[in-house]
Amino acid sequence: MYFLREGLFECCSSASFGKPEFLSKEKLISARPGTSLAPSSTGNLDLYYQRWQSDRRQQVRAVVFVHSGETDHAAWYNALAVRLAAAGCVTVALDPQGFGQSDGARGYFESFQEVVDDFVCFVKAKWTEMSSQQGFPATLIVVAKGLGALVAMSALPELRAMALESGTVPALALLSPGFQFARFISDQSGVSCGLNSAQCARQPLAQCARAPIAFTPTGETQKLEYLSRWFPKMIVTQPVDPDLVCRDPQAVERMARDHLIWRQGYRARVLSEIVEAQNRLLQSIEQHGEDFQCPALILHGSGDKLYSVQGSIGIHSAWCQGVESEATALVPRLKIYDGAYHQLLNEPNKDEVMNDIVNFALSSLTGY
Repeated sequence: MYFLREGLFECCSSASFGKPEFLSKEKLISARPGTSLAPSSTGNLDLYYQRWQSDRRQQVRAVVFVHSGETDHAAWYNALAVRLAAAGCVTVALDPQGFGQSDGARGYFESFQEVVDDFVCFVKAKWTEMSSQQGFPATLIVVAKGLGALVAMSALPELRAMALESGTVPALALLSPGFQFARFISDQSGVSCGLNSAQCARQPLAQCARAPIAFTPTGETQKLEYLSRWFPKMIVTQPVDPDLVCRDPQAVERMARDHLIWRQGYRARVLSEIVEAQNRLLQSIEQHGEDFQCPALILHGSGDKLYSVQGSIGIHSAWCQGVESEATALVPRLKIYDGAYHQLLNEPNKDEVMNDIVNFALSSLTGY
């Protein structure tokens, strides 16, 4: 059984607001600077971002927008951003609402579409700002991991249209994409809302993460939808422990000490919204393949216990079918690292992963 520390009222409230708790715990983490905050799409939340740029290069060759996943935050992309800066790229990493140093209930968002809108608004604002400062168009590159990769793919049609207006084509690098949950989620069989047994019975969730979320009269999907609707902030999965997502002992220890990483498990609304977005994405690629045509690189570890590599294989296959026959340069690439876990940038083969991303970014500057 899993519980909510917030209590019954908070468990039943779908609203997401407020500053992250670490701001009141200065012994743990220093206060976030106001210059690193951007408004959410609704204007109700402040979203935190970090920016890296080399002072040795005058010309910006590309602007790289990073959308972090649910098992890390912007600061975990420092090593990659430093390498990209050396190659002449400006990197901007965003923490989604509810994660990292952004506002919102921890580990929670009310609507997946709102998270997508947040990213689109952020990229458009920063792209316009930096393009005007540089006085020339640069290449737009998106690097996203886990949940962030699902957000980036959902935002791609809008970002692609924006980039085309600027005379460039966006490039997309997806790490351990959240296209399909692994057995860690799909095999879990019971949850509790934190009330006593007389108030709240166990709610089986077996197989719900692999099925559509549409509200149906019967079946497991109805139960997940019920939880999402009435107990949106209920934690319905086991905690995502650091050793579940990474093999490197030092990285695991660092994650365990990082108070900005949400590890308590998925909340009902978040899990429901993610699964619905997964189903929606595949349909969008199949029906509107032209909106997804851009240079793309999908990187996944065969040992990922959070998101199944089969999800990346399935999306890659559908994506390739949607590419026009003459546009071979826009066929997405897929690379699978044998045995690698979810945190590819912190796995024992992290140098190989970072080299693959940097080389892809450089190749996108001049085309394949």
